[in-house]
Amino acid sequence: MDARQFLGLEPTDDPLRWRLPVTPAVSTPGHFLYGGCGLAAGIVALEAAAERPTVWATAQYLAYAPTGGVVDWEVVLPAVGGGTTQGRAIGRLGDREVLTVNAALGHHQLEASGTWVTPPVVPPPEECPLQDVPAMFADTVLVRVEHRVARGRPLSELDGQPGEAESA
Repeated sequence: MDARQFLGLEPTDDPLRWRLPVTPAVSTPGHFLYGGCGLAAGIVALEAAAERPTVWATAQYLAYAPTGGVVDWEVVLPAVGGGTTQGRAIGRLGDREVLTVNAALGHHQLEASGTWVTPPVVPPPEECPLQDVPAMFADTVLVRVEHRVARGRPLSELDGQPGEAESA
């Protein structure tokens, strides 16, 4: 499944305009658009318009988009260069701006590589237990993605008492 299909993002006749129905499949348990789905929708629209992959993107969330609404996306590409495009996707619910995704898109031929921070020591994903999704979250994006617990306690073990961090 690709991102557009997962999100339910719909193109329009204008390649710079898209629609995202806010269904339970992309909503939080609080019944509004899940932030990661909003960011992903903006990136999908930007990549389609720029015809380039994302190098970097960030989102500014301004308001909630409730389940049942439709976020209309407008893509703006103010700087299109030989290798990089700078763009933004503005998501609106009616006349209210909900979020803006800013991105750089293109290809980079950078020889630098490496890790600049030491990641925590955790088992590989396949060795981490699956996170239980409580029944009250059954009609949300949380049941569409796999969650694993690399460190800490799963939701089913949270009892309101502070736990101790595992030593790394």
